[in-house]
Amino acid sequence: MILQRGNGYTEGNQLVITETDEKQRIRIISQHISFKAEEMPFMAWTFSEFSPRANVWVGWVAKNNPGKLNTIPAIIPLDSTAVYRMKDYPNWKGDIIAFGLGFDRQMFEPVILESVEVRPYSTCSMLESIWDELTAFESWTLRSINTIKGGYSNAIFRPVPVAFLWVILSFATYRFLQIKNANKVNRHAFITFSIIGWLILDVLWQINLFRQNYLTYHLYAGKTLQEKRLAGPDATIYAFSKEIRKYLPDSRARILLTGKGLLGNVIYEQPRLQYFLLPHNVTYLENNFALYSKSLDEYNYKFNIGGYLRTGNYLLVSGHDDRIVYDQLNNRLIIGKKYRFIARLRYKSNYGALYYIIKKERNNS
Repeated sequence: MILQRGNGYTEGNQLVITETDEKQRIRIISQHISFKAEEMPFMAWTFSEFSPRANVWVGWVAKNNPGKLNTIPAIIPLDSTAVYRMKDYPNWKGDIIAFGLGFDRQMFEPVILESVEVRPYSTCSMLESIWDELTAFESWTLRSINTIKGGYSNAIFRPVPVAFLWVILSFATYRFLQIKNANKVNRHAFITFSIIGWLILDVLWQINLFRQNYLTYHLYAGKTLQEKRLAGPDATIYAFSKEIRKYLPDSRARILLTGKGLLGNVIYEQPRLQYFLLPHNVTYLENNFALYSKSLDEYNYKFNIGGYLRTGNYLLVSGHDDRIVYDQLNNRLIIGKKYRFIARLRYKSNYGALYYIIKKERNNS
């Protein structure tokens, strides 16, 4: 394995990662490999040091599409090895020519990678993968800390159904063994089995909560508010808002927000971006319609923002919006087929663009 982004060194067969690169990234890729995916349905990553982190991914490249890195959420297991069932993923087919792993910002302790291997089918590997899925680290969500979704996103079994089956099967087995006393129901046995099932869930929740607290401490303890925001789940949105503020006036400006979002979740991102840009008056008219629409693409073309722009307004595009074309030579902003404005491009990057509306063109209806 090679450290493509980040800083570290090799020590024997180990790859030790110590720091992120200048853009706060860690990227690990494999050297030249080649094998048939159908013959190797399991992939195993072994670490001697890999503390809980959020939004870590593992990936692979197939020979039939060498330009695409297929990624899935990484399992951060309780032990040192994470085993993945790969045959359920549609892009795990044909010749596999590369592996990869990556995450951003969360470099508070070294990561030590021992090995990456692929395995043929075996009962042992199947059981290992099921165990790793059940005990996989689940990072913070927007729900209560008392909520546990349970394990890996692509898991065969979830902790709650497993605990429920344990109670039912245990009591059924107990009743079968007590067939001579079929007319008597032992409530104490049923309560005991139920408590054991609940304790299984509670232990899994406590372990995951401890790991969540560990991650929280290393991400946020002793940092300023700005450093905490740059370390949190809104880091990309917050950094984008900081850049946009440089091009806005000190007085309160009216900003119309559009686009498909920085991270692909526009319904979450737009209110967060609005908050980070306060006290400016940020409006995202499309979002209310999106809540009732079947798809983001559908509402993007049913609702045109051009009719709400006025002279002196700003148009902020987060991510990309196919309807918006800017002719920089003539300072002309074109929105769909209907609206044209004389506008000045104030900011543009891979994350989005900011336009200042000078005036509407006369042919606007």
